[in-house]
Amino acid sequence: MADMGAALTGADKRVVTGGNQPLDWANSDRLDDIATVRALKASDGPDLLIQGSSTLYPPLLAAGLLDGLVLMTFPLVLGTGKRLFGHGTLPTSAHPEPVTSRPEQERQRRMQHGTW
Repeated sequence: MADMGAALTGADKRVVTGGNQPLDWANSDRLDDIATVRALKASDGPDLLIQGSSTLYPPLLAAGLLDGLVLMTFPLVLGTGKRLFGHGTLPTSAHPEPVTSRPEQERQRRMQHGTW
């Protein structure tokens, strides 16, 4: 099996950014906006793939530029921050399971206070 790092370094990479920071990773090209992504998608070439961008997929989805979406979830997400599905999606804590043990009650109390 080939070295994954070498494969990623050798792959063509498109970076959607409004910034002008240097793109130091080999084979990286800057795309300025969603219109540029639309033009790239319409051209001949390999399929495009996004990995791990919570800021890029929403405008691509809104523009109708995603042919498929693979969502990988993990059983537990803690803390605050950017919401994965935005407004209108209830957090899992909106439907809490009954807590019966003292250790679990204490764990949840510490989580709420950020001291876990």
